[in-house]
Amino acid sequence: MTKILIVDDEEKNLYLLQMLLSANGYELASAANGAEALDLALQAKPDVIISDILMPVMDGFSFCRACKEDGRLRDIPFIFYTATYTEPQDEALALSLGAERFIIKPTEPAEFLALLKETLEKHTTGELVASHGVIDDAAYYKEHSAALIRKLEDKVAELQEKNRRVEADNEARKKAEEELQESKNSYAALVDNAPVGVYHTQDGVFLFVNQELASMANYASPADLIGQQSLLLYQNSNDRVRLLEVLAKEKQVKNFETRLLTRDGKTKVVLLSATAEDGSLTGMVIDITDRKRIEEKLRESEELFKYAFENAPIGKALVALDGRFLKINRSLVNILGYSEEELLKKTYQEITHPDDQDIQLSYTQQLLAGEIQNYQIEKRYFQKNGQIISTQVNVSLVRDKNEKPLYLVSQYQDITLSQRMEEELRHSNDLLNITGEIAKIGGWEIHLDTQTLSWTKEVYRIHEVDPATKPNVAEAINFYAPEDRPVITAAVQDCIASGKPYDLELQLITAKGKRIWVRAQGAAERSDGKITRIYGAFQDITERKLAEKKLRESEERYRLISTVTSDYMFSSQIGADGKLSLNWVAGAFEEIAGYSFEEFVARGGWRATLHPDDLAIDDRDMEKLRANQSINSELRTITKSGKTVWVRVYAHPVLDAKSNELVGIYGAVQDITARKQDEELIQQRTQDLELINAISSAINQGMEIKDIITFVSKELLDIFHCDVVVVAQPGPDQNFLLVEHVEFTSTLFKKVEKMIGGNRKSLNVKMPITGDGQFARIRKQGEIEMINDPETIRAMMVEYGENEIQRRLISQASKILGFRCVISVPLVANERIFGLLQIGHNAPLPESSIKRIRVIAAQMTAAFARKHAEQQINQRLQNIEALHTIDNAIANSMDLQLTLQVVAQETIMQCEVDAADILLYNPVSNMLETSVNQGFHTPAMQKVSLRIGQGLAGQIASNWQRIFVPDLAVYRGKETRASTFSGEDFVSYCGLPLWAKGQFIGVLEVFNRSQLNPGQDWFNFLETLAGQAAIAIDSINSFNEIQISNSKLILAYDATIEGWSRAMDLRDEETEGHTQRVMELTIQLARAVGIGNEQIVHIRRGALLHDMGKLGIPDRILLKPGKLTEEEWGIMRKHPVYAYDMLSSIEYLRPALDIPYCHHEKWDGSGYPRGLKGEEIPLAARIFAVIDVWDALTSDRPYRKAWTREQALEYIREQTGTHFDPQIVEVFLANLASR
Repeated sequence: MTKILIVDDEEKNLYLLQMLLSANGYELASAANGAEALDLALQAKPDVIISDILMPVMDGFSFCRACKEDGRLRDIPFIFYTATYTEPQDEALALSLGAERFIIKPTEPAEFLALLKETLEKHTTGELVASHGVIDDAAYYKEHSAALIRKLEDKVAELQEKNRRVEADNEARKKAEEELQESKNSYAALVDNAPVGVYHTQDGVFLFVNQELASMANYASPADLIGQQSLLLYQNSNDRVRLLEVLAKEKQVKNFETRLLTRDGKTKVVLLSATAEDGSLTGMVIDITDRKRIEEKLRESEELFKYAFENAPIGKALVALDGRFLKINRSLVNILGYSEEELLKKTYQEITHPDDQDIQLSYTQQLLAGEIQNYQIEKRYFQKNGQIISTQVNVSLVRDKNEKPLYLVSQYQDITLSQRMEEELRHSNDLLNITGEIAKIGGWEIHLDTQTLSWTKEVYRIHEVDPATKPNVAEAINFYAPEDRPVITAAVQDCIASGKPYDLELQLITAKGKRIWVRAQGAAERSDGKITRIYGAFQDITERKLAEKKLRESEERYRLISTVTSDYMFSSQIGADGKLSLNWVAGAFEEIAGYSFEEFVARGGWRATLHPDDLAIDDRDMEKLRANQSINSELRTITKSGKTVWVRVYAHPVLDAKSNELVGIYGAVQDITARKQDEELIQQRTQDLELINAISSAINQGMEIKDIITFVSKELLDIFHCDVVVVAQPGPDQNFLLVEHVEFTSTLFKKVEKMIGGNRKSLNVKMPITGDGQFARIRKQGEIEMINDPETIRAMMVEYGENEIQRRLISQASKILGFRCVISVPLVANERIFGLLQIGHNAPLPESSIKRIRVIAAQMTAAFARKHAEQQINQRLQNIEALHTIDNAIANSMDLQLTLQVVAQETIMQCEVDAADILLYNPVSNMLETSVNQGFHTPAMQKVSLRIGQGLAGQIASNWQRIFVPDLAVYRGKETRASTFSGEDFVSYCGLPLWAKGQFIGVLEVFNRSQLNPGQDWFNFLETLAGQAAIAIDSINSFNEIQISNSKLILAYDATIEGWSRAMDLRDEETEGHTQRVMELTIQLARAVGIGNEQIVHIRRGALLHDMGKLGIPDRILLKPGKLTEEEWGIMRKHPVYAYDMLSSIEYLRPALDIPYCHHEKWDGSGYPRGLKGEEIPLAARIFAVIDVWDALTSDRPYRKAWTREQALEYIREQTGTHFDPQIVEVFLANLASR
């Protein structure tokens, strides 16, 4: 049987060749390097040798040369079988050394066997004659060194290529992050070398575990695993069974993939290699978890930008410098109304409003010139349908690495609605101004920090001053009449000093010299306890003052005339029975009383025609007359037709001269009905103006809508003497208005309270404003309506009922309440309904009251519209601020927990809920686990773990759909956490899936302890918050994984360098350990000199590679036991140059070249290879030179024994200033003495 010796340091290659050749009947022996193979060949001569080239200790070239120079082995056919960085020069060198064949991998098994058979046959017949090492030493070493250097350069080139690929991946990710404007630094890396764990088991029990495997499984030390069952590390015990089945058949397994279970319950993907023998297993474990994860992340890196760009809630576009759209997202398509294809064929100039064309030009020129980094403008665009929209555009410029402008990144936000709302707010303010003008009420304010005075339009009009002028405080005071200036000055100063409000009626002289009466009101506003502003109302009350003056004059005139004339005069007498009887009347008696004299007497006289409510006044008048006092009273009488007439009665008593008792009365009666009506109108107007002024002041002072409603309801109840006032406002359901407030008279409230049992919540009912009902009809017509029919009123009230039982109860209640008049006023502005005002009364109201109610309702509408606009704007600003806060958290922190805490906090604040949590998906356990939570009371809700499909959150994870539960009582039996909800008192729930790049990553949940009735805006904003949370989670996880991968790549580089270093030590056994020692000592000395950590890294690598150039030195010189000749020294002194030639092309190692290239230079310039002198020699090389000599002197060498410490120190001191840098030696000696 033909015996073949296989030589290869790769177990995999040995294994494959063994399997192939043994299956074809060859007897085999194997070795891992040339030296071992040479010993085997001399012990048992093989029939053929198959060898690799690049191996430790002795490479394939050296082994072949040794065989061909040895007469015992010279005739054995020698075949090179290699694939390690092979070039044509390698084959030429191999054949020149005497090899019979040079086969390059990969070769098909059949072809390889055919070449092997052909080689053996031709060798047997003598046809294959190889040269027998005829190459001389110089040529051999030259070719041999060149071949090794080529292979090393190829290896270095491979590492450079890997490094370039990693750098390219990092650059690609960086570019994607820049386009997302997230300003995130990222790195992309592929790891080809991973830490390797080693183990040995006997009958499934660990007997040996190295530190790497212990760390891989998250154990502190190997001792924690030794003695444990190996099954402990398998996630799936069936994997171990399959591994043992394969080993039972083949005794060896390589690259068996399984999942390793770490001590903390996590899993890692690993490759197992194992060899079985007598119940024991010996093998390796390679962690490939990061490699697989990184490969997946690299595939997803491009999708990250695409996802964020396409799913942004605002429009985004990449725009060429000439205005062409290069890339757009769906939001921009929706904003502009064009399809994506249509927009990509346009420039932004084509769809810009003509008046806005030049807005962007100036900013873009500044951007291109580098004067600004970005800009924000508002401009108008034409939609495809011709509509004009307003947008807020944010633009920044992307440049290449040479700062050349590439394209613009633009963001578009549709602000048409916001501008419309601002217009509505302006309209509301205009409405308030108009209302103020009608009521002749204006407003003013003084900012105390700037002493600036502001007037509304009405104040300017009252003063008859041009609105373009800006009066100061002193000028405003001077407008008052001289006699009133001290009064207003004192009031203003007191308000500024103490905050005391004032309400004064004073005279004012306008700019045109007109003297008028004004009502001046003032109040103070505080900030942090300090008065910062005073403000108030200003009303022209001249008409009222004139009316009051006329009234006083009229009263005086009537009083004067009453003594001489009246509408009618009378005389009465008191009979013996004490009854009063009319003697005679003169004047317009019948016109005023409506009775003839006879009818009046028959009716019962004066007392019979008085209004019942005024009988008490008549009683008091009679007491005065009996006391001999004249009377002057105003009373109401009822005419024959039932009409009420106001009269003023002037009467004098007639007393009996003897008894002094009242026996008669005479006097005059005057009809004052017209005056009383005028007074009532004045009073009503005053009440209306005061109420309007109060509403205006409430709005200016920031009073809440509900407080304004309560205040106005009470005032209406008092002004119109009605029974009930109802105010309803829009709720979440557009089909209904919600009754926000009901105000009853005290009498009526007692009846209502008895019916509802004191439960005022039962009054919070709905008004249906769609369909065919009364409320819907009033809503559609948009005008005030008065209903005086009790049945129609009852039908309207029944509409409040949400079911048949409620409707029957309301019908019965309406009969008890007995309303005979209901006035309904829809509060509508700009075709938007802000509420409904209803006033109920037990009798019809006059037309004058209807007009007054209409004016007051208009003021309420303006107040509601303004408040609504303010709330909408504030809500949008708060939402934008919340998103900005979250964006800042994502951009400024890589702490996932901190970022998600910000998301949860903003969710609670902006969505106005009680609690929120974020559950993250754990793909290993297939569970949802709590990451952050806020607002929970019980520990059970603060740490949740749910299976997919379990509970509400699990259903969201299964379906990727939002779930909203307004009433959790319905879900008590279905929700896994129902028992924990009871401790939290949650009523409503909403949960949304978190996903990024097509992958589910978690759930955002919100909870509320009262029922939620949100609108679509609420859901939209919550989904935006969920999107922000998903982007934060994905970005931070990706960043952390890339950071870890980058660190591992650096470790792999350093491991390669240490491998080269160990290879050098193995080649020269006499200096084994030298590299590691000098590396450690050099780092210690460099730190003592004051070199920082950044340079220490390069010094460490330089020390490890300091003798790298000796790979080019022949073994006969490098390993020579005796002294070297001058010629040999000349070759030896070239090794720094060889090191420079081999390593300088590797950019990664250039900073470390100072030591390999210059460590043999001397301080006085006598060193080699360049003869550098003094500080021309790099500092790292000067430091290393001292350490290299010290270690050489204190270590055994082939040609001498190690020196003593004292001898070595003496030599170092002698060489100071010639060989060594004196300052370095000084630090070295001090450092050595301290140890």
